[in-house]
Amino acid sequence: MSNLSEAEQQTRLRILRGFLCGVGAFAFWGFFPLYIYLLKDRVSVGELIAHRIVWSGLLALAIVAWRNRLSDFFHETFTPANFILLFISAALLVTNWYVYVYAIFIEAVLEVSLGYYLLPLLMAFLGFVVLREPLRRLEVLAIVISAIGIGALAYSEGRLPWISLAVGISFAIYGMMRKRMKPKPLEGICGEMIIATPCALTWIVALHLFGENKFLTPGNADLSWLLLGLSVASVLPLVLFYAANNVLRYVTLGFMSYIGPSLIFLVATFILKEPFTPVLGFTFLCIWIALIIFSWSGLRKMTAKPLAPGPR
Repeated sequence: MSNLSEAEQQTRLRILRGFLCGVGAFAFWGFFPLYIYLLKDRVSVGELIAHRIVWSGLLALAIVAWRNRLSDFFHETFTPANFILLFISAALLVTNWYVYVYAIFIEAVLEVSLGYYLLPLLMAFLGFVVLREPLRRLEVLAIVISAIGIGALAYSEGRLPWISLAVGISFAIYGMMRKRMKPKPLEGICGEMIIATPCALTWIVALHLFGENKFLTPGNADLSWLLLGLSVASVLPLVLFYAANNVLRYVTLGFMSYIGPSLIFLVATFILKEPFTPVLGFTFLCIWIALIIFSWSGLRKMTAKPLAPGPR
């Protein structure tokens, strides 16, 4: 028999569930390029994004209604101040989605992986530049090493890896915006999709008028289901992530966040067979070294003072 009290057993069970939800969310994001790849050459990037916005918004709204928070959602989310912030964050999120899908369509999934590996470093840099948050020496060293890797890739290819930078920077600024907003995560994504839906519906109608719409057309039943499925593929990992975020410490989630770009890297290299050049390998090596240094600096910061008790 277990020596643990019932309360301790319940706490451990909650943490285990949170851990599994976190792994599930990041694994979902890691394999998501394969889902998008199924739509490659069958639909335009614009049509895919438009359907993702509409159906994700409807699903998120249905979840909010199922939780009996519909009235509070409209009252708390669409205040004048929140609406402006939601409009900006929606634009950033749609930009991130568009570049992400475009990269997969042109078979540049490795650049997407690189962009999400850069995310913690970009967030630290933005925190320093925008929020005036101090950087430790190890964190500065990590940013410099990552910049060397990006510089080497840019010099080799004669251009900046704009996909990696666009994916990373758009999501880093998006995360910074969401920290300043009052709506809860699920309500926030729902509000963002509602704001973006008029543009998405306009795009879908325009495609229909010009005869370029693929949704619900003869011979495209499987494509229509895949477009509808974008709602689940977009919202489900968010729900799992928020469930994990409620019980796990941030340091745990921080390390788990590397699951996503690592799986994207493996998918691009071993399943989609994208070329992995020596220069790209050097860039990834620089980023991985930078992340090790950055994570070590974060651990030293965490152990330098007592952690707040209890799960977050």
